[in-house]
Amino acid sequence: MIVQRPRDSVGRVCVIGGTGAVGQSLIPLLSQSKHWQTTYYAANDHQHCRLLASFQDHLTNALTVSNAVDSILDADTVILLAGERTSSGGSKDGLFEANRSIAHQYLPYLNGKNLLVVSNPCTRLARHLQQRLDAFVVGVGVQNDYNRIRYQCPTVEFIIGAHNLNELQLFDKQSRCLFDGFSNHATYQTTRSLQDELIGRGENAALRAQLTRPDILRWWRLQRFHTLANTSAHACARAVAQWLDTFASNLDELIHGEVMVQPQGRPAVFLGVPLKSGKLYCPTEIVEHFLDQNKGYVDRYAS
Repeated sequence: MIVQRPRDSVGRVCVIGGTGAVGQSLIPLLSQSKHWQTTYYAANDHQHCRLLASFQDHLTNALTVSNAVDSILDADTVILLAGERTSSGGSKDGLFEANRSIAHQYLPYLNGKNLLVVSNPCTRLARHLQQRLDAFVVGVGVQNDYNRIRYQCPTVEFIIGAHNLNELQLFDKQSRCLFDGFSNHATYQTTRSLQDELIGRGENAALRAQLTRPDILRWWRLQRFHTLANTSAHACARAVAQWLDTFASNLDELIHGEVMVQPQGRPAVFLGVPLKSGKLYCPTEIVEHFLDQNKGYVDRYAS
């Protein structure tokens, strides 16, 4: 099974976007790194001003901001943050169309690079961009999920799937499936509807009980509420920084990413998988079984 590998040089980083929650949470992580030089690309003067103010608030002189597309062209690695944010009741198709349109503005500048896709729906958008670029494209959503899941449930060893609860499977160290999002759609719908009802009615005691119920979906309930109620995105920013650290250390650490995978005798598919030293961290048979089980996933994310 062949997994696409990153480009070698990663010393210069450009962030496209960055005035939202992920970009703000990323500033201190990027400021502290000795591995790369980072420029935030601002599409207009308003974004430029907001970023300068953010750098001051974080008391950092380690980052720069530029309105010139040369900052993208000169970078080895590009982090795509620009786009609309996920909303509680919004359509994922609508979100994809909006953020695809934004991403397409930057296609002429992205060939030959490592491209970290954060804008949602990141698995679908990253797959779309990979089809149009000669670049290493990775979606960071599954690593973001992994950070949250491991915080709540350390028995989860790795994840396979997309950055979408309905398209994820969680596994323990013995490669046993602990949660299958494909077969738990009813649980997802019920949990989502209940959370929305409790928030809408202001029933905060019941909401707290629901959010803190000790089961394997606790991470997802808390994160969904966090996205609605708060303004930080540290777990996602950390996933980006983890990928940059992985580039710098030659992929020696366990990392998850949605990347192009070529199974033997099958079409290539864009899939979130665990990686270490540039290779699959989990048994190949687990990935093949995942693809056999979930034909709809293959249809949606095939190259």
